[in-house]
Amino acid sequence: MKILFVCNSLEEGKDGIGDYTRKIAGECKARGIAVVIVAFSDRYTSGMDGGIDINGSAYHRIPAAYPLARREFELRAIMDRNLSFDWVSLQFVSYGLNHRGIVRAEIPVFSRLLKKCKTHVMVHELWVAEEHEASLKAKVLGKIQKHYILSFLRTIKPRVIQTTIPLFQKMLVQAGIKASLLPLFSNIDVRTTAPVDLKKIIPAPIVGSRKSYLIGCLFGSIYYTSWDLDSIFSKLQSYCQFTGKKLVIASIGRIGHGQEFWNNLPDKYPDIEFLTLGEQNENFISVWLTHFVDLGLVTAPALIAGKSGSCMAFLEHGIPVFCKKNDLTFNFQLTDDLIDRRMNQIDEHSDFRLLPHSKPISQLKNTVQTFINTLNNIQ
Repeated sequence: MKILFVCNSLEEGKDGIGDYTRKIAGECKARGIAVVIVAFSDRYTSGMDGGIDINGSAYHRIPAAYPLARREFELRAIMDRNLSFDWVSLQFVSYGLNHRGIVRAEIPVFSRLLKKCKTHVMVHELWVAEEHEASLKAKVLGKIQKHYILSFLRTIKPRVIQTTIPLFQKMLVQAGIKASLLPLFSNIDVRTTAPVDLKKIIPAPIVGSRKSYLIGCLFGSIYYTSWDLDSIFSKLQSYCQFTGKKLVIASIGRIGHGQEFWNNLPDKYPDIEFLTLGEQNENFISVWLTHFVDLGLVTAPALIAGKSGSCMAFLEHGIPVFCKKNDLTFNFQLTDDLIDRRMNQIDEHSDFRLLPHSKPISQLKNTVQTFINTLNNIQ
């Protein structure tokens, strides 16, 4: 089998879907499947770029700055040079194709490109503001996004549509689109050794007296409008007062959204130590998660927390994950299976207890096996 993967960007560590695509393609290659990866709208390169990545996969990067017609031309040329592929796997992120998530102009482009292809679409994002609680402005944008995303899928007629979480599957089914689940995996591999000098990055007292601290960790962007974190911070403070531990809340990775909120937390919670670790390499992040983090904090709502690669990094490293108790409502019934059972939902009425770590386990191999089995079962 030969698969052509198409995503938006392939800048390592800068685009979660690009990292995801590299890993799933690399695992496919390790199983004897020929792969080619194309970034269709890469914002991190100014000219055509390509080569062989660390997994041995051939890749091509088409700049987002190129006009859409030029990007179509370049992708067509790559496809023509790889005529023997069996599948095109489109890793769909509407905001990667259009800065507002409105994929109107891309519909005829991909209709032409994929007309004679067996196409798989992995839906990583859907339209915004499906929930009743969304603002009017967000609902208007969501309606427009929804119209064109559904038109995109119906026009290109993929043989297989998959998505990451049950909520997205439910939304697609409600819109008349058949989709199956392909479980997300972490972009951070589990490592057991610590070859880095931790004291250069982590304060020496934490390294030297780890058991004296309770460490919670935020990973990546902070969606503080979904959860102001008061309900969990107050519970952690009470727990530390009872146990005599010192409370540390750390941020790792590129914060992006929520940077100002994070900067203001020390003034709001003077008895909590806030630690900014910033962007780090994969090995350091895994060591940090494995040996230092007691609990992961996910600020996205419980219903969509499972689409987050950072959430998966916590879970695959065996770290208990806490998030806000779901309070979103939709035009369809919410059932228990729409929320990952591994999420510990918190509100002001919840009792907090520190949960033990579970055994670290990677989801990548299982996800790739499901992906391959799905493609093989299509005639």
